[in-house]
Amino acid sequence: MKSLKSLIILAILFIQITPNLAIDFIEFFGTIEIPSDLSWIVCSEYRTSFIDFGLELAKNADLNNTQEMGMIVQGAVNSNTFINHEGGITAYVLRQSKLEQYTKSELFEESEGKFDNYPDYSCSSPVVSCGRHTTARKFLPDYDYQCLIVANPNYEPVVIAYNINFSLLVENDANVKARLSGEVIQILIICFMVIIM
Repeated sequence: MKSLKSLIILAILFIQITPNLAIDFIEFFGTIEIPSDLSWIVCSEYRTSFIDFGLELAKNADLNNTQEMGMIVQGAVNSNTFINHEGGITAYVLRQSKLEQYTKSELFEESEGKFDNYPDYSCSSPVVSCGRHTTARKFLPDYDYQCLIVANPNYEPVVIAYNINFSLLVENDANVKARLSGEVIQILIICFMVIIM
């Protein structure tokens, strides 16, 4: 009975840590047109605390070279958000559970014109390019489904070139390997304790 109990606990713990160990390095890239006053949202397919992205306004981009992903929505940022700006886009990284606050105007107004995002990983003023990435020493604060919002606060559509990655290439980062090895050791110690109890 103890063996079955410990196997169940081991399986649950393994499922929780497996995404960190087994995620393939998947990078999405291409171009997309974002209509005026709208936002493009793309989210991770799994829980993660990593992100690496680069965005740039692309005037003469080939829209045929695009991976279909994400969705275009109406959100909190629009042409009334930034008065007298000279073009550009804004980008925000946030947990998927906080998307509703961005897309529902009544929730946005209740929060006094603010929505929860990770400021260190966002470009909250209009820019022509924006790039952010986590490192082995600085992860996103929450291990969750993460989203990138790219907003067009202009009166005209914009085309952006993008590359987005929500995963981490573990074999090239000794600090991440050490952290994950520590988590595996913790799991093994817990399982050993359950077995001897």
